[in-house]
Amino acid sequence: MLRLVGTLALAGCAGQAQQSGGSQAGSSSSGQASSAGTATFVTPTPQDGAITVNVADLTEAPTFVNYDANGTTVQLIAGIASDGSARIALNTCQVCNPSPKAYFAQNGSKLVCQNCGNKFTMDDVGDAASGCNPTQIEFTESNGVITVPTSALDAEAKAFAKWQGPTA
Repeated sequence: MLRLVGTLALAGCAGQAQQSGGSQAGSSSSGQASSAGTATFVTPTPQDGAITVNVADLTEAPTFVNYDANGTTVQLIAGIASDGSARIALNTCQVCNPSPKAYFAQNGSKLVCQNCGNKFTMDDVGDAASGCNPTQIEFTESNGVITVPTSALDAEAKAFAKWQGPTA
């Protein structure tokens, strides 16, 4: 299944910064998520014009997937929703971007926008198309692998120019 979506930014976020006690685990470059309750960071190696994430490596906790777009870190949020479906989206808020704090961090079972404080579950990642939500991205899912074209990630690099989210 191919999902191609555009970014639609509608009102829904206040512009005030609000910090949360998000949890960040250690860095990994293997492309595999590890612990079920804690956020994991991975940096898959691009191959054949795409990065891939194995669905079997995902849990209900977010896996933050880093990609280097010519010196700009573009980050994705990946995980498993309550219905068992794999989810993936850019880790930047559709409304709060370009604020440096327009990213989501884990706080318990929620993802919290570090700019406005809106809270979401993994069910919302890649699903909601407006308001303060993780920004959708083109991807395919086949045979238990999520594939994101590097061209789609490179095209979104401008949204991460001021981004100051954690990468490890």
